[in-house]
Amino acid sequence: IYILNIYILNTKGNLCLVDLAVEFTPSIIDATGNLNRQKLADIVFKNKGKLKRLNEIIFPYVLDEAKKDIEKAKKEGCRLVVLDAPTLFDSKADALCDKIVVVLAEPYTRIQRVIDRDHLPANKIVQRMANQGDDKFFIDRADHVIQNDGDTVTLRLAVLELLNNLGL
Repeated sequence: IYILNIYILNTKGNLCLVDLAVEFTPSIIDATGNLNRQKLADIVFKNKGKLKRLNEIIFPYVLDEAKKDIEKAKKEGCRLVVLDAPTLFDSKADALCDKIVVVLAEPYTRIQRVIDRDHLPANKIVQRMANQGDDKFFIDRADHVIQNDGDTVTLRLAVLELLNNLGL
């Protein structure tokens, strides 16, 4: 299994990062030359126009990298490539997929998990979630749905069951 995370490209000197700095502000790049995600988030999640512009900049880079990584995985004989892509449909990366699996959790659970992981205040998380599709949006586009309100063992069992059902 090859897992490809489709996120904003965060490599020092990356052209996407340069384009973001030119569009928004050079201050989104920290002293080490990497993206300051929090600073960029503070800019784009308060303004739908800026969020739209962010997506217009990053999606071509995301798709290009995804295509390269999928091709590399195939050449290495990989039977399964998983795209971990929060913006799979927005970026049109779903066109690269044979099957779409959506993992959902109740809003409270999602908020609590982000608080635990990123130490963000709940209001900032809710602000970000407001820019995402609702559960119906994802369910309508999915081949399979996994509900993830439990612990990691339960999630792993659900994933293994799905992989087994898919013959993988």
